Amino acid sequence: MSAGSVLPRRSFLLRRAHLVALALALGLGLAGIFQHGLWTPDEPREAEIGREMLLSGLSPLPTLGGAPFVEKPPLFPWAMALAYRVFGVSPGTARLPAVLFSIGALLVAFELGRRAGGRLAGLCAALALATGVKFAEVSHASVNDTALTFFVGAGHLAFLSARDDHRLGRRSLALPLVGLLAGFAFLTKAFIGPVLLIGPPILAAAVLREWAFLRHALARAALWCPVFVALLGVPWIFALVRTAGWEPVRVCLIDNTIGRAMGGGAYATYGHARGPLDYLATFPVSFLPWTLAIPAALAGGTLSGGWRAGRARTLALVALAGLVLLSIPSGKRDLYALPLFPAAAVVPGVWLSRVGSRRGSRFDRATLWALLALPVLAWLSAAAALAAVASHRVPRGALELALAIEQRFGSGLLSFVAVMLAIGALATATLLLLARRLPTGRVAFRAAAVLSLFTLVFHAGLRPLIDPIKDLRAGSLEIARAVPAGEPLLGFALDETTRAVVPFYTGRILRDVDRPELALAELEAGPSRHLLVMESAEQKLPEEERRRLRPVASVRLSATRSVTLYRYEAGG
Repeated sequence: MSAGSVLPRRSFLLRRAHLVALALALGLGLAGIFQHGLWTPDEPREAEIGREMLLSGLSPLPTLGGAPFVEKPPLFPWAMALAYRVFGVSPGTARLPAVLFSIGALLVAFELGRRAGGRLAGLCAALALATGVKFAEVSHASVNDTALTFFVGAGHLAFLSARDDHRLGRRSLALPLVGLLAGFAFLTKAFIGPVLLIGPPILAAAVLREWAFLRHALARAALWCPVFVALLGVPWIFALVRTAGWEPVRVCLIDNTIGRAMGGGAYATYGHARGPLDYLATFPVSFLPWTLAIPAALAGGTLSGGWRAGRARTLALVALAGLVLLSIPSGKRDLYALPLFPAAAVVPGVWLSRVGSRRGSRFDRATLWALLALPVLAWLSAAAALAAVASHRVPRGALELALAIEQRFGSGLLSFVAVMLAIGALATATLLLLARRLPTGRVAFRAAAVLSLFTLVFHAGLRPLIDPIKDLRAGSLEIARAVPAGEPLLGFALDETTRAVVPFYTGRILRDVDRPELALAELEAGPSRHLLVMESAEQKLPEEERRRLRPVASVRLSATRSVTLYRYEAGG
């Protein structure tokens, strides 16, 4: 029995699987993106870079606070600038390109799953990607990793298509498409993009000893990928050189690459230096709840069998090989593994499509219970935590976060707790109904409905309620009001988030200096007369310089971030 025959062959949903996948991607992708402000850690920075890109007229040089910011090439800021031009500058518009790339990644996951296990497996793979912890978080944030996830995932799909065409002796354009996608991946995140796109499929083919395809793919990939990386990347490099010289090119393509690879010492400023086994801990957490399905998938033979099952095995090895490659550089974050998630989602997708069929395993029932119980426990834990916050039976630091909510919603906090408990009760009742019918041919769709509901409520319901803790808009406006409109904004030793949110919400560029004597010199020369200093940087101001500064306002940008605005007093 094929995975697609778990449901009747004339099933309405399966006959329209592509439309169902598109509806799932659009519904979960667009839910809640216009309902909250910019959230740390990365979203404010990327949104402001895109806004400054709009002001510059799509310059080849990304900037933050008017200063060059060339950690990455400019494809994603260009996309945000175009979105701003069409829809206006807002946090929701800043997220729109990321959401569209995420929707594309979900459709890629559907097609990968369909090729590996049929239409039902494709729908389940898209669901697994959409409801995974890290993808659900990042897909609704204005960060360029969503674009890289789409390009890399689509490249893996093109490799899979080239593998099929080679085995069947068909002429294929899949490998030139791999080259084109590698070019876009380069414009998104420099060299790591093409490496994550090309390296894992090549390594997977080597592990599977598919030598004929490996020789075929290596020769053509070695041709097309450099061609398209050059066609798309070289014009940007030359434009960047004309605009700002060779220094930004060196910083973006050499220093960042070496810095993140080496870490420590001279490259400590590039951050995220972690040990080689870091992804053994972070990937399983980022891939929850679907990490729980991997043992059952292995026991059920998801990665064994004929040619179609070989596709699932290939994609599993692609994800694993990608993690190995990411483990080599010193710089590591769970976010960096996101481009491997479309391929990884195929394994739980194929497994879920077989639950309740003759191709399932004896672990399916317990695994499905664990999968569905995990979000229920998450909601109930959140409700209990908020109930403790409402009663003030929490440590002082957490209480400060609670006060931020209460100031925004007043008694609405208790209502929120009640809603959370109601959702938990509804989900528990759904689990009981599912338990009575297991195993059945339609269990995958029941599980999909429950997990999709949880994800939808998280995006459209929970994010807006968390926003008072995370939003930085009110504090940014307060800073701008305290400084005369015609006076440039000046900061000392500000972090990237503060340098980004104040300009984004006020339209006034905030320029930062990192040495106190330079800050005082600029204040003496004018026209800036005010200096913005973060609470964490106060000790960096020597006493002699501090005597010339008079505190004007202490501003709480968020529940966990405070800044002080000083006015320079000449002759102080």
